[in-house]
Amino acid sequence: MLRRPIRLAMLAVAAMLLTPALAGATTLTPAGDVLDFGSQASSLVMQGGFAITRCTVDLGAARIPAAPGNSNPSGPLGVTLSSNPSFTGCTSTGGWTVNVTTTGGWSATFGWGSPIAAAVNAPARGVTVTFSSGGSMLCQATNGAAGSATGSWQNGSTSPFADSTASLAGSLPVTWTGAPGVDVATCRTTFGSSISLNAASVPVRDATNPGAVILVGP
Repeated sequence: MLRRPIRLAMLAVAAMLLTPALAGATTLTPAGDVLDFGSQASSLVMQGGFAITRCTVDLGAARIPAAPGNSNPSGPLGVTLSSNPSFTGCTSTGGWTVNVTTTGGWSATFGWGSPIAAAVNAPARGVTVTFSSGGSMLCQATNGAAGSATGSWQNGSTSPFADSTASLAGSLPVTWTGAPGVDVATCRTTFGSSISLNAASVPVRDATNPGAVILVGP
C-alpha cells in the first residue's frame, strides 16, 4: 500500500502537468457524489511491439470530497480513485492470453481553464500486464515509474441532459520479466516497451445520482 506522502507527491506531479491549462481555482461538483469514468472498448494497451494487444479499459471511479474539499482556490484539484482502472476482454495477435491487473493508489486530477484539463494518474508498479500460453507465463510487464494519462474535459449539461466526457492519453514505460529461458529483449520486441492509457471522449457519470452531471468549474 502506498503511504500518504507518496500519494500526495503523485498528485503534486499531476498538478504540475496540468498547470499550463489552468486559470486559477478548480471546483468539482456535485460534492460528495461518486464520479465514474466510462470505458473505452478495443483500446490499444501496449506500444512498440510486433503483437497488437487490445482491452476494454475502464478508468475507474472516485468519490468527490465533501465541500469545501471539492474545491482548490489555487489550482488543480486531485482526488483519490476509490476504484482503480480495469482492463478486461484483452486480446493479442499471436493467440497469447493477456491478463492486466492494477494495484496501489491511483488518482485523478482536474483543472479549470480553457480547455478544462483532466488526468488519471498511475502509481509506480500500478499496472502489470501478463502474457501467457498454455497456462504458463511467458512475459510480464510492469510500469517502473508513476505516470499519467492527460487530456481534456468537456462539461455536460442538465438540459438537455448530457454526461461530461474526458479524452485522455498517456504511456507508461515498463520493465519486463521473462519466464525461464525467455529473454526480456524478446518480450520487449514482441509485446512493446510501454503500457498505453487511452480514452477518447468517454462519458463520466454520476454514480450516486444518475440525474446529475459531474462538472468542473472555477
